[in-house]
Amino acid sequence: MQGNPPVFPRKAHVLILWLWGVLICCVVIGSLLPAASPVMVQIGRLHINDKVQHFCAYLALSLLPVIGFRDLWCAVIPSGMKIAKEFPAI
Repeated sequence: MQGNPPVFPRKAHVLILWLWGVLICCVVIGSLLPAASPVMVQIGRLHINDKVQHFCAYLALSLLPVIGFRDLWCAVIPSGMKIAKEFPAI
């Protein structure tokens, strides 16, 4: 007996998980770059508040696994870890 059919086709799941991996790499690299690096200078020219940038990045990092994983618990654990990581900064 099979469970519910997937909402998205298999290719969409794979694409979402790849996008999630790329976004994780971008956040990690952006966190490690010095403020004077050309990438960070260009991001600073966007005139977007630092808190808004962090919120949007971690929101995307939390939502993509929920969409991409078929098992809900596989998505809740990474999302919960990211929320727990940001909670002390509030």
